[in-house]
Order: sequence, then C-alpha cells, then structure tokens
Amino acid sequence: MRGPLQDAVPVAWAREMTTGTGIFFRRSVLGKDMYAAGVVTAPGTSRILAAVGEDPAAIACVGAGFASQNTSVKMLAVVADPAVNPVGVAPTAAAIENGSYSLRRIIWLRLPFTAGGGLSSAQRALVQVAMSSVGQEIVVKDGYQAIPGVWARASLAWVDQLAGLP
Repeated sequence: MRGPLQDAVPVAWAREMTTGTGIFFRRSVLGKDMYAAGVVTAPGTSRILAAVGEDPAAIACVGAGFASQNTSVKMLAVVADPAVNPVGVAPTAAAIENGSYSLRRIIWLRLPFTAGGGLSSAQRALVQVAMSSVGQEIVVKDGYQAIPGVWARASLAWVDQLAGLP
C-alpha cells in the first residue's frame, strides 16, 4: 500500500463471537467459526465504531444503520462477485432491502405458540405494532433497517392465519 497509511498497522475489529452479528460475519464472510488471531472484539457496536473512527487503519463489520449514523466512519461497498460488479454495492437502504448488498442479515422476531393454538392476543398485538409504520420508525431510530412493506404485510397475514382470522 502506498500513501499516508503505508506504514500503518491495520486493526480489524469485530463483535464478540457469541453475538448475532459475530456469528453472521464468521459464517457468511469468513466461512469458519473463529476470527483470526489479532482481531479485536467488543461487546457493542458503539465501542467498535469509536475505535474505527479514531484509527484510519482500522476496519470492522457493523450494522449499516449504526454506521450510517456515525460521521467518523465510512461505509464500504461489498464486492460479492468481481466478474459481475468489480466496483461493488454500497450499503444503501435500497440495496439492503432489495438484496443487492450481499452482506445483510434478517433479525427475526420469534414467539412461542402451540400447534393449533395460534398466538395469544398479546403476541398478536406485539407483531402488529412491530410491523406497523410506528413500529418500523422505532426500528430505524434504533439503527436498524426497516423491513419492506410487503414483508410486514405478509407477516401480519401470517399472524391472522394463525389466529384463524379471515
């Protein structure tokens, strides 16, 4: 490497291996269960963003929602297939939603229910709020990507089906 960082020692930061982000990154990007020796781990995204923002030779993988709210870091495009797109795809909201940004994961809302019993009224209400425009505004405010409207409608239809509603 040439330029102002040619003598810098690169530092890779990652979420702890037991977090959802850590598991996703290791399996989807690294294809293995362990980080390389020397990778610095932290329990939270805020600490990682602060470290990367202070060190021009540092790099990390964190959620796009969190990184986009931090002006001291730069989000990088991902090149999934150099033959198809050698420049890569930037982690924009549209690219994350349509799947063209390949480094994304879905966070699932899991609720217990008994077969044939459906969801309780409280569980159904939780899903309705989470999938509503108000719920999705909270998701975005907390640094996550809102789910596409079609997914929200499908989720609500599924909940209605479990409840035996038309």
